[in-house]
Amino acid sequence: MNNLPWWVIGSTMSTFSLSSLYSLSALSMMGAISAPWKRVFGFVKGSAEEATEVLKTSNDCMTANLKEMLSSFDESWSPIFNMYGDGPRPNFAPFLARYNRYIPTVQMEYRPVTVADLRSVLSRAKKKHACGVDGWRFKEIHALPDCLLEMFVRLFNTIVETGVWPEAVMTALAS
Repeated sequence: MNNLPWWVIGSTMSTFSLSSLYSLSALSMMGAISAPWKRVFGFVKGSAEEATEVLKTSNDCMTANLKEMLSSFDESWSPIFNMYGDGPRPNFAPFLARYNRYIPTVQMEYRPVTVADLRSVLSRAKKKHACGVDGWRFKEIHALPDCLLEMFVRLFNTIVETGVWPEAVMTALAS
């Protein structure tokens, strides 16, 4: 069966028993099975390779070229994201006057964040994050003593209580 084409292997997979799949999987791990079988076992084990991303371009062609994909996204979304360009933003007051009665209000309970809360979040976060705009790495923040984390907590609580977010806090990197 090793030399069968991929489409034949795919159509005959349902005839194998689970035990023969395990046996073939063991052979695959030893390198005794060809590449198409490895893809089948990868799929069965849930470790299959990710599919290639493709995008339909504005001229109805399909592309997997990253530059063409980004260009197509830019062409489609730039007019929306830059709707107002450098001109004045629309006034929100007329919208609010007309539709405010349809916008539900919810009273939110606020409890100031504590160092224990911050430690809890840090303990559950992924450890291998890139550094932020401020240059801090996760490992460094996680290693800080509680007395320094208290400063972060005070800053965060002040921001939430006043509703004023410093410009530096509102900056993010997306990759």
